Amino acid sequence: MPCNLAFSIAKAAVPSAQLRALLTADAIKEVVSVYLQRQYAGLSPTLLEASGSRARYRLGTLTLTITDGAVKLAGTRTGAVDADALLTNVSELLTQLAGRLFQSRVQDALAGVTTRARMAAVQGRNQQAAVFTINI
Repeated sequence: MPCNLAFSIAKAAVPSAQLRALLTADAIKEVVSVYLQRQYAGLSPTLLEASGSRARYRLGTLTLTITDGAVKLAGTRTGAVDADALLTNVSELLTQLAGRLFQSRVQDALAGVTTRARMAAVQGRNQQAAVFTINI
């Protein structure tokens, strides 16, 4: 059945390993720093290290470590921080960031899409069709 309707991709299944690969220290350090400053300003969040796929932050007596998209919290916990909420919120932030980075890569790739017309058999009849080539 021929289809001449426009379409969009609302969701795509992307292996989590590929999404984690997008979460480099350079990609996450600014986003996580802004979040920590807004939510935990009283603990004076400080970026300790950012390289490769790892970033570490100091929040008072706590150390927040992000490695390959996984978030861990260590140190002396105080009543000022709900550790579970902090871990959940930073993990969700990273998930959203990975999604946006992936979307940006797809949009960049689609900027280079080439099309060409060719004849194709559709239900036994030759019809003109557009061939799209995407290099990702």
